[in-house]
Amino acid sequence: MGRRGTVGALSRRTRGVGAAGSVKDYPAPSYLSPLAKKYWALTVEAFPAGHFVSCDRVLLEQFCEAAAEHKKALDVIKKEGRFYTDAKGVKRIHPAVTDARDARRAVCMLGTKLRITKHSQMSQQVARTQAQDGDIASRASDTFADLLFNDSSSSEVWQ
Repeated sequence: MGRRGTVGALSRRTRGVGAAGSVKDYPAPSYLSPLAKKYWALTVEAFPAGHFVSCDRVLLEQFCEAAAEHKKALDVIKKEGRFYTDAKGVKRIHPAVTDARDARRAVCMLGTKLRITKHSQMSQQVARTQAQDGDIASRASDTFADLLFNDSSSSEVWQ
């Protein structure tokens, strides 16, 4: 019998079947928003050739759009604040807060499915070893976590 499960999938990815490599090899769809296209380019170029395969395209599109929506919602929150007062004088949570939270959840979920988060890239044994040593290797996903969820670096790099 042949390889099954993730072992087979990983071996195909390492051989470069349907590999991305660069944005020219794995272009963003034309219907993505400009900010989502920027996220697409940065994401594809941050990972080695063979990481993204053709079946990852839909998830990557959703990841980039969710990341763009998160950034837009954060910009609205910075401009208008987390709360607003309605016509009756009741203080309410701004709808952008909910949008940012929903987009953040989507980014986290899709990032795991795309294997671009640190935890989705390592085995349990590696995670245990790194937790015991306290030495966590820097990866491209560290950069994405900082850029997406840390407002100070997010505005500098993505614009």
